[in-house]
Amino acid sequence: MHITSFEMEGIGEMKVDVEASEEQKRRKTEVAKSREVLVEDAPHSRLLYSLEDIPPWYTCLALGIQHFLMMVESTVSIPYLLTPVMCMVATDPARGAIASTIIFVSGVVTLLQTTFGVRLPIVQGGTHGFLSPILAILALMPCPPENEILELDLDDRRDLWQSRMQQVQGAICVASLFQVVIGFTGVVGILLRWITPLVIVPTITLIGFSLFQVAANKASSHWGISALTVGLLILFSQYLGNVALPWFSYSRGRGFTRTKVFVFKLFPVILAVALSWGLCWLLTYLEVLPEDSHARTDLRTNMLYEAPWFRLPYPCQWGMPSVSVAGVMGVLAGVVASVVESIGDYYACARLSEAPAPPKHAINRGIWMEGIGCVLAGLFGTGSGTTSYSQNVGAIGVTKWMQKPENSAIIKTSLPILDQVLSVLLRTSMFVGGFLGFFLDNTIPGTEEERGLVKWKAMLEKKQTGNEESVVDTSCYDLPFGMERIRKWGWTRFVPVLPTFAGWKAITRKYSLSPSKCSKI
Repeated sequence: MHITSFEMEGIGEMKVDVEASEEQKRRKTEVAKSREVLVEDAPHSRLLYSLEDIPPWYTCLALGIQHFLMMVESTVSIPYLLTPVMCMVATDPARGAIASTIIFVSGVVTLLQTTFGVRLPIVQGGTHGFLSPILAILALMPCPPENEILELDLDDRRDLWQSRMQQVQGAICVASLFQVVIGFTGVVGILLRWITPLVIVPTITLIGFSLFQVAANKASSHWGISALTVGLLILFSQYLGNVALPWFSYSRGRGFTRTKVFVFKLFPVILAVALSWGLCWLLTYLEVLPEDSHARTDLRTNMLYEAPWFRLPYPCQWGMPSVSVAGVMGVLAGVVASVVESIGDYYACARLSEAPAPPKHAINRGIWMEGIGCVLAGLFGTGSGTTSYSQNVGAIGVTKWMQKPENSAIIKTSLPILDQVLSVLLRTSMFVGGFLGFFLDNTIPGTEEERGLVKWKAMLEKKQTGNEESVVDTSCYDLPFGMERIRKWGWTRFVPVLPTFAGWKAITRKYSLSPSKCSKI
C-alpha cells in the first residue's frame, strides 16, 4: 500500500462556512470538480479529496507518477533477485520481459482492487512475502555452474530457466486459490476475531526485517547521492511541508484565481528524485563521475536499445505451469502471510484516508481480489504474487541465502515430500512468526486491553454516543455500479463479497435449520 500522509494532506486554503455536514461535503465536491485547490476546514482533517472525489487529471497524473516511483524499485527487484536462482544469465533479455510483466500485472490488479475490491487507494505490487518460499523451492533445483550454462545454446538456456519458472507459476496459481476461496466465501471475515494486532505486527515486521541491510547495500553504491536523496525527501516533507507557493487556477465560473499550493507537502518524492537525478545527469555530462559509477545516468542506456519498446505480456508465456506438493505448501505460507498483512493495510489505509473502518464485505472482497491477482500473476509468470503494499520497501535481504543455502538437508523424515514441505515452511519467516503470534495470542491468558483488543474493537465497531448509536456511513465501500439492483435482490444478503452481506451471525440468527426444513425464528 503506497499511501502516505503527504498525499493525504491538503495543498491550498479556502474558508468554508457551513452549518451541516452535507453542505460541507457538497461544497468540497464542487471545489474538487472545479479543479480548485482545497484544504479541509476542520482542524482534524487536512485531506485534499475524499475517497469519492475526482481530482483534476493533472493532479492524478503527478500523484500516479509518484506512486510508481515509490513501488517500481521494490517490484522490479523481485525478478532480478529470482532470475539468477532460475539459472538465467545476467545478459538474458528475458529478465527485462519478466520485469515488464510484473509491472503490467501490478497495474491490472491495482485497477481491479480499487474498482471492485476493497475500493481503497491501495497499490498492488509484487509481494516479497513470496520470496522466501519460492527461493526454498528453487533451492531444491540447484543450477549447474555458470560456465556450463554459458556453453549451452539459446534453446537449452531457455528451457533451463523456464522449467523452474513453471514450477513457481504452478505453486503460485494453486496456492492462491486458497486466498480466492476464503475471500469469496467470507471465511476471512470470520477469522478476524482471531487475527489480532499481536498476529499482524510480527508477520509484517518479519517481512521487512532485512530491509536495513538491503537499503545499506543499495545506498553504498554511491553514498553521496543516496544521502542527498534522503535529505531532500526529509527537507521537503518535514521542514518545507507548510511552505506554500503561489499558483493560479482557472474555472469557468470564476476565471483565473490566485491560490497557494503546498507543492513540497504533496510531491516530496518526485521533487527529491528529480533533483537528485538532475545532479547525476550534470555530473555525468561534465565527466565528473567515473565511468563505472552507479550514479552515472548513461550507465545502462544500452538497455533502451536492446529491449523491445512495446511488448504485451500474455498468460503462460513461459510454458504451462507445473505443480508440486512442496511448492504449493510453501507458497501457501506466503499467501497466509499476505492475507494477514493486507488486513492490516486495509485498516491503516482507511485511517489515513479518514474513511470508516472497512466492513467485513469490503475485506472479503479485497482478499478475494488479491487472490485473483495472485492467480493472474502466476499465469502470466511474474515469479511472485501480488499484495497490498504497506510501504515502499526494497527487496528482502535474501541474497546471501540465495547464493549459499545452509543446512538444506537438516530435516530428514521417512517421507521425502514431508521433508520438502517442512523445509520450505520453516525457512519462511513470516509463517513461523505469524503462526507463533497466532498460537500464543489465542492461548496465553490475558485481558483484552493487554492484547490490544480494546482499541482494535473500538475502531471496528459502531461508536456509542450517549443513548444514541451513531451509524457509520460505509457507502464508500459500495460497488461503483448496480447497487440499486443489488439491494433489491434478497439473495445478495448471503453473498459475502457484496455490500448487502448481512454477516453470518445475522443470517444464523434469522434462520434456524431443522431436520425437515429451514424455518424463520
